[in-house]
Order: sequence, then C-alpha cells, then structure tokens
Amino acid sequence: MSNIPAVGGASNPGNTVSEANVAKYEDVYLQYVLPLLGALHFPTCSDNMFSIVDQFVKGSPNLVMPTITELVRHFPITRSVKTITFLKMLTVSMTKMNVRDFKKNMKLLFHLFVKCTTGPQVKVSDASLGVWHKIELEPLIMDNAKILFPFVYPMLSKGMRENWSQDIISNIDDIFQTMNRIDSFIFQELCRQKQPQQATMNGNDHLKTWAVIARLAAKTDKTLNLAT
Repeated sequence: MSNIPAVGGASNPGNTVSEANVAKYEDVYLQYVLPLLGALHFPTCSDNMFSIVDQFVKGSPNLVMPTITELVRHFPITRSVKTITFLKMLTVSMTKMNVRDFKKNMKLLFHLFVKCTTGPQVKVSDASLGVWHKIELEPLIMDNAKILFPFVYPMLSKGMRENWSQDIISNIDDIFQTMNRIDSFIFQELCRQKQPQQATMNGNDHLKTWAVIARLAAKTDKTLNLAT
C-alpha cells in the first residue's frame, strides 16, 4: 500500500478526492488493496486502510459495491478492533450507495450492524451506531422504513430484553429514538404490535421459571408431588 500515492494529489490541495487519480488506480485498488481486508495482520494497517477506502469510494461510484461486498465477505466476528474498523468502512461506503443498491442490500447490511449493536462488546456496539446517524443515509432509510424497520425491530427488541449491559441497552434505545424520529408512524405501529406479544412472552417466561423451580424442589424433596 505504501506505493499507492495519495489520492488527493499535490496539484489539488485541500481536495481529499481526485476522480482522475481514483480512476487511474481503480485496478490497483480492486486487485491489491481490497484483498488486504482478509489479511491476518490487518489491524496493523487499519488506519491507512480506512483512509484509502474512504477516498476511493468517494472518488468513484463504481468502487462502492465491490468495496461493500468485500467488507461483508471478510467481516470479522471475534476481533473487536478489526470489527470496529470494518463498521466504519462499511458506514462510509454505504453513504455512497445508490437507491437501487441500498434497497437490494439493506437487510444484509443492517442485520450485520444490529448484530454488532446487540452483541457483548460495548465498543463494537458503539461503532455500529454510526450508520443510523449519517445524514447521507437518512433519506435512504426513510424511503425504505416500511421494509427496514419491521426487519430490525424484532432483533433490537430481543437485544433489549436479553442484554445485561446498560451501555448496550442505551445504544439500542438510541436506535429506537432515531427510528421514531425518521418515521414515527411506522415505529409506533411496531411498538403497538409488539405489546400483546411481549405480554404473552413474559407470561410464558414466568411459567417456565416456576416450572424449573418446581422440578428442582421435587429432586430435593422426594415427598413433593408435582401432580397436586
């Protein structure tokens, strides 16, 4: 990567992207830079990689989907430092998606982000919020809220119920507030639909808890008859 010159170029001071230079090095980016996303020692060059990805996706629409495809393909699961960088690169790449590509890939991408939001790593959860707060993405989210919100809401609700970390719960609540701001009608309708299901679920969980307690008591006290 050290042999790839800065995309901005000395003749264009203050401009972070030169489309001419990006076009010149597109093949290098596709053939040699993107494969580095799967490199074992990626964290050692993560800052430089983010800068390169940022400039290339902003400089050429043709590179947006190849970049996103490779980021998803190599997305790390266990290494939080690498995951955070990937989330940042995905977020900046998604801001340059066209309407058609966003609609086609939004479920795959937001499933990835929500999974990170509700996961056990707080810093990863924090990094996943960026996609909800990018001004460039808000119109796309708004236009597709009718499909996207019902898709992510159950996963977020489950994460809210099952997480012990107050930081992660706060992050989920942050997303709920953003969804409500973007399209309050759809979000409030999802909340209303969820309430009867939640009541039934809480009742079933309550019964299951008492069933476990009863079985343990029966094992301890042989005279206890569960049939009575």
